[in-house]
Amino acid sequence: TAPCRIGCLATPHLSPCHEKRRQVHKRFNPLSFGLFDVLPRVIVRVRARVLGFFSGVRFHKLGRLSKIRGAQGIFVGQRVSVGDFCWIEAVFSYAGARFSPRLQLNEGVSLSDSTHISCVLQVTIGENCMIGSKVYIGDHSHGSLADPSELFSKSPAHRLLGDVAAIHIGKNTWICDGAVILAITDQIG
Repeated sequence: TAPCRIGCLATPHLSPCHEKRRQVHKRFNPLSFGLFDVLPRVIVRVRARVLGFFSGVRFHKLGRLSKIRGAQGIFVGQRVSVGDFCWIEAVFSYAGARFSPRLQLNEGVSLSDSTHISCVLQVTIGENCMIGSKVYIGDHSHGSLADPSELFSKSPAHRLLGDVAAIHIGKNTWICDGAVILAITDQIG
């Protein structure tokens, strides 16, 4: 038989030297230790700790490229997890108007990827709620239905925030992917 790449004369898949090499490779392979399984879980927790250190908002887990704005108006319970690409904002001023927001994420809340929560008055999400991907929760609108002329004369970015009302999502509630919860919704769950 032809020699194998290692130099022995045995068939490569039956060779004792190949078996020994396979065992050594397996012993030192980082994948066999689950390093690449554990690393992402460690990173989301470290990211949450760093944000907590600088802003005072302490999440259990914080996903990639998530934006947290208005930290002084955001109150977070234990074990709150935020997915990737989320935008959580307590708005204190917009277009010259001043607000006093209170955004409360209670214990065990889990936000999936691409969730956007915007608060100018009050948004409360109860314990152990699970919010799906691509969900918007906002206690205001860009413009007001009470003034229809403004809706057609100005672009949404240039309208005053209107139709402001508190939103309360009760404990153990599930909000499915793609849901939109606006100020006209005062109580869910």
